[in-house]
Amino acid sequence: MVSARRDHYHRAKSGYGLTTADELKILRVIRELGAEGSLRTVPTFLGAHEVPDEYRGRRRDYIRLLIEEMLPAVWREGLAESCDVFCEPSVFPSKRRAASWKRRALASAYACTPISSAPMKARCWPRRWRRHRGSSGSDYRAGWTALAAAHVQPVLLPASVCCLGTHRYPAARQMIERGLAVTLGTDFNPGSSPTTSMPLVLSLAVTN
Repeated sequence: MVSARRDHYHRAKSGYGLTTADELKILRVIRELGAEGSLRTVPTFLGAHEVPDEYRGRRRDYIRLLIEEMLPAVWREGLAESCDVFCEPSVFPSKRRAASWKRRALASAYACTPISSAPMKARCWPRRWRRHRGSSGSDYRAGWTALAAAHVQPVLLPASVCCLGTHRYPAARQMIERGLAVTLGTDFNPGSSPTTSMPLVLSLAVTN
């Protein structure tokens, strides 16, 4: 969940179907839930969450499916306000950037470890840059500078660090000193952050 002055909302994502039909189904459910509730829902397409089993060893083919079939289908139905990509070396390395992502939706980069992808994310004009784990040291400074110049807001996820037991929290203070407007999120999901508690997230952020 992300809060603004007079605009409280939560971001709900697909990414657990990884087929066109299933991704569209999840986004339609998110739209229905958003219409029923009092809290504004920001539906986010996360088809690039993982490479499904049937595409193992054929990542390029799955990327082609995302760009040529899934994204246009999501676009036609107006099912998503933003688009996420899980940028990890073993999933979707940042060097495999596709310009077609930013033609269809404003991408919100989603990464666990590699800060080197930050300049790419800045060039793709993301709204948010989500970080699970530690990000500190001289190697990170160029990335922070690029994100700040592009007016990208990092969304830090301390509950994920806690639940995964890594103890490597992002260097929020250094990010702020570099001019980044740091925000916090729960990253609520059953695998790495099974909590919806923003008070817990705030406590972890302050104490770590």
